[in-house]
Amino acid sequence: MLPSASGVGYTATLNSAVPYINGPQKALNVGTQYQVIWAFLGLDSVNGGYTISQSSSAAPAVTITTNNPTILLNIPAANLPAGAVNTPAIAVFLKAGNGNYSLTEFAYLNVNSGLDFNFLVKIQPVQGAPAGFTSSLLTSGGSDPTLGSRLPYGWTFSALTPTTGGVKVTRQVSQVTFAPDTAADFNVTTTRTASIEFKLLPNDILDIIKANAGVYASYVAGGHTYSEGEMSLNTAAALITGNSPLLMVMPPDALGVQETRLYLGQLLQNQEQNEEDWTKTAPTPITYKYNAVSVDKLTIGMSTELNVKIN
Repeated sequence: MLPSASGVGYTATLNSAVPYINGPQKALNVGTQYQVIWAFLGLDSVNGGYTISQSSSAAPAVTITTNNPTILLNIPAANLPAGAVNTPAIAVFLKAGNGNYSLTEFAYLNVNSGLDFNFLVKIQPVQGAPAGFTSSLLTSGGSDPTLGSRLPYGWTFSALTPTTGGVKVTRQVSQVTFAPDTAADFNVTTTRTASIEFKLLPNDILDIIKANAGVYASYVAGGHTYSEGEMSLNTAAALITGNSPLLMVMPPDALGVQETRLYLGQLLQNQEQNEEDWTKTAPTPITYKYNAVSVDKLTIGMSTELNVKIN
């Protein structure tokens, strides 16, 4: 199980960095007093999908100014508790003035880097994001219809490699059409999601089940290793178990620095038709396609793709 954030020493201080915002999010209000609380994001062991750990205490309030329009959240590496390595992200909550806390942003946590955790709180919570949480609820670790069971388990990421033919990220949009009487019709985008598609060269039983659906087990009996798979379930049942994290490491840039992308809004089970083309003249790549599906309350109104690069 993931550790609690209670008692973890951290700071939330004003910062002079000015965010570039190209979307519906709004910058923090100048003159407004804010407080930060954070928690580890994990797998809800009771309900499936996401939940959060018992949160940190609230940081001292800071007031946004024109010279310091953002808040830097810093957790020294030495303060991160054992087990934090298994969380994909940190959930950052923000309170404006005397209101309650709202889930504002997710932040990628890479404990293996050995660096302090730093994250810039850049925006206000958007309308429709999870909101209305009291500090007593967050810090107590009590269950909640939106926050989940508060019994979070971590993930151990398994590598899907080597790929062939590249990795395709399709940025899909939903649009509404405006039809003014005095001008041409035009479309405006309301939501943006990303689907991820790639092919793996390994094509054993487990790889095929990972890319589609099924049950797999490997065991030793009588001095032999058995690998067993069961697939092609013939039923009308539909199963959505919740979102899961997908980590993508990008190629190095000109300075040898690699960007890391963390996708939190994916359904890690292929929902597309998948063909296996077995021939004697070429390998048989197995296609993976992970669509963005918003089935977790903690992902509603949230940016679920995180991009990080540290020079």
